Amino acid sequence: MRKVIFVAAVSALAITPALADFGDVICSWKAPTKPGYWSTCRGLAWDGKYIWCNCRYGTGMSSDIYRCVPSTGSTVSSFHTYYPYGKTSGAANYRKYRGVDIIELLVYYEIERERYIYRLNFKGKILGSVRVTNPPYLIGIADDGTDNWVVGLTSAYLPGVFKLNSAGSVVSSFNLRDATYRGIAIQGDFFWLSVEDMGPYETFGAQKIRPGGSIAASFGRFGQSIFDCTYENKHLWIVTDNNIVRCVDVSNAPAVAPASVGRIKALFR
Repeated sequence: MRKVIFVAAVSALAITPALADFGDVICSWKAPTKPGYWSTCRGLAWDGKYIWCNCRYGTGMSSDIYRCVPSTGSTVSSFHTYYPYGKTSGAANYRKYRGVDIIELLVYYEIERERYIYRLNFKGKILGSVRVTNPPYLIGIADDGTDNWVVGLTSAYLPGVFKLNSAGSVVSSFNLRDATYRGIAIQGDFFWLSVEDMGPYETFGAQKIRPGGSIAASFGRFGQSIFDCTYENKHLWIVTDNNIVRCVDVSNAPAVAPASVGRIKALFR
């Protein structure tokens, strides 16, 4: 019989990893979207203390960005941002850029077919942007402490992971197998990608990718598309298209992916 462990804790991050198995959900909560506004959470970022949720409106011409307590999802602060004539994919990334804490967003302009990384402070002020000419289709964004990495599509619609310099130019890349990728996160020398179509029995999930594109581990499925992911100290935070944010244990990743998601350890709402 499989035992279910219920953990009473103030913070999800206080749960000892010894109680969790790879792929287990540590906690989950509803993203702070606005009902009736066609608002969906499309991006996650981790700043070392809080989870940031990028909840875009409609097709992405504006969004609300929330700083949330990891264990409960309660909002600490938020700001609204608008992209004149542009749209955000919803992907988000936190980083320290030139000594300033910022949130990075992917914004695209359909008519001009231009793609940008926008950099905003924690009050929503745009501090700057960089144009990305290749790949032409940007989906998710992360950074390794120095450079940005994006998951995207080439002009031939082939998926890949691309390293960008400060000018937005590709300095290295590797191909991915043909699938639908949503978000990217970095764990040391590995990449986490949220992905649709992991195989006939694992339609939605996340894959741990080695540099070069081979799969080191994976977990699934939640029955929902995973829009974005962010890594935090042995945990992968994911958000699915029903606006549920989950903290998943990814410590001690097995070489061969488990067949299904593990037990739910604790559910905070």
